[in-house]
Amino acid sequence: MNSEQGRLETGEMVYWRAGMRNKALAGPFVVLSVLDAPLDVPGVEEPLDVIVTAYDARYGLTCLLLDSTRLTARMAQEAAA
Repeated sequence: MNSEQGRLETGEMVYWRAGMRNKALAGPFVVLSVLDAPLDVPGVEEPLDVIVTAYDARYGLTCLLLDSTRLTARMAQEAAA
């Protein structure tokens, strides 16, 4: 994570923040792209500003458009336990 900007960086491995985990895909994820401005998607109230990828046995290689504030470059303690 770029400490000056507090933003995720392309190629970085990221995890869900504590309490933000998605039941379908647990992660970890690799950041493919950080958007300069969030996408405005009708019906979605989160700022979708990062594209990540992950491999899941059920879904295979998956790309997701997510809110970067739900992710962290450090593994959450709850996931490590």
